[in-house]
This record gives sequence, structure tokens and C-alpha cells, in this order.
Amino acid sequence: MKAKINAPQRSARRKRAIQNPDSTAPDRPPIRSNPAEDSVLLAVTGLTPSILTETIWALAHPDVGREPVIPSRVIVVTTTDGRDEIGKLFKPTPTLGGVSPWAALRSSLENEGHNLAGRLRFGQTADDVR
Repeated sequence: MKAKINAPQRSARRKRAIQNPDSTAPDRPPIRSNPAEDSVLLAVTGLTPSILTETIWALAHPDVGREPVIPSRVIVVTTTDGRDEIGKLFKPTPTLGGVSPWAALRSSLENEGHNLAGRLRFGQTADDVR
């Protein structure tokens, strides 16, 4: 159970956090050294799910001087018809040698040396497609 904090206590806590931003106040998340560790790609798609795979590809292959960013998870906001189209990303296709577009994307990124452990979590659940 979370203890109630009155207004003067909150104000004092905020003042300490502003004065010492590196403090580890219990209600403040720790500062991460690598913001890409827990990055989430929130995408809005219509009837073209390829925009999702193309965006991930572009993030993994940035302009010169920038680090690749491969999100830890993907959340898509779409319509009911869009949800059906997103489902095609997980169906094997003959043009990709019998694998799904999503599996082909992951495989291609891994073959290029990207470590996808704990990355690109995405599926057809209500948690992933909304």
C-alpha cells in the first residue's frame, strides 16, 4: 500500500529533486545510461502494414553519425481493418521463402549483426495492436 503524501511533503521532495537531480527519490525512476534500452515504437497504421517494417528498417540503418535504434517493443494503433492487415505480417509468404514478413525482417537484421535479444517484441495481441 502506498503511503499518502501531503502537499508540503511533495513540495519538499520536488525541491530536493530539483536541487539534486541525481538523487534517487523513491517516486522517481532511475536515469538510464542508454535510452534505447526500453524504447517503444508507437506506430499508427492504416491499411499498409509495410510502413511498420520500413520504419524499423530505417531506425536500424540511420544516417551517418547516428546510432541505430531498435525498439524493445512495438505498439500499433489502427482500425479494425488495419488489424487484419497487420496480421499479414505474421503469415508465411512464398515470395519470402515461406517465412512471414516479420520473421524475414528480424532475420535480416540479425544477419547484419544487430542483437535482437529482448527487442522487437510484437505480435497480434491486444497489447500490441490497439
